[in-house]
Amino acid sequence: MGNKLLIRAYNVGCGDCIYVRIPDANDGFHILIDCGKKGGTELLKQAIQHMEQHLLPAGEKPGNKRLDLIVATHRHEDHIKGFDPEWFKKIEVKNVWLSQALDPNHPQAEKSNALHAFATTAMRRLADSGQALSPQAELLTSL
Repeated sequence: MGNKLLIRAYNVGCGDCIYVRIPDANDGFHILIDCGKKGGTELLKQAIQHMEQHLLPAGEKPGNKRLDLIVATHRHEDHIKGFDPEWFKKIEVKNVWLSQALDPNHPQAEKSNALHAFATTAMRRLADSGQALSPQAELLTSL
């Protein structure tokens, strides 16, 4: 099975935690894209434990596992809350890719920050408008 592409989207509630294995000659290339959720962390912890126990290959140190790449797409808790160092103690992470939006001082973050500020202002105005909102719009304004 290690010679086939595998994509697993863990059910963590309102959030993202996606594991990808790309076949190669070295037990595959293993990626974790985001690891977060709104609310508690139990489902995130279970997802990391499952990945460690069943999907990742052995690391360089005995008893460790190898994760070739972590991708954090942006800084919302439903994408990064689960990157708890305690949960990754026995996982050797080789590379980490962060969006420029994770560093608000990065030169490339200017447009991301401007878009975020615009969306935040628009959502606050909508929330303060007194209009009846759909459940989806209420969720968006609460974020």
